[in-house]
Amino acid sequence: MTSGSDSDKKMDVYSFSFIMYFIFTGKLPYNDGQESTNSISLNQEIEKGSHSCPKVIGEMMRSCWDANPRSRPSFETIHKFFRDYRKPEEDPIEEARKEEEQRRKRAGCMHSKII
Repeated sequence: MTSGSDSDKKMDVYSFSFIMYFIFTGKLPYNDGQESTNSISLNQEIEKGSHSCPKVIGEMMRSCWDANPRSRPSFETIHKFFRDYRKPEEDPIEEARKEEEQRRKRAGCMHSKII
């Protein structure tokens, strides 16, 4: 199996940005065929952010559809971004406590409280 050229990979990143857009917004980008009008709309949506698509993820999407392919991130960069990403309100310690509490409830161990 041979690896694709750098330009092929950057085109794949561009395409991946539309998949991300659909996943986070539930909308098809450029749905009405008016790319220039929709591009403004997409950028406005990213600027304001939303519950379903935090601004930082929108900014990653925007970098993936940069007009200059050389300015687009690599898939390695995208992978690292999502691997390391977590919402600011997420607290891993608190999440672990909640999971443990749920596990104990399912096991019927309500008498022991997590500190």
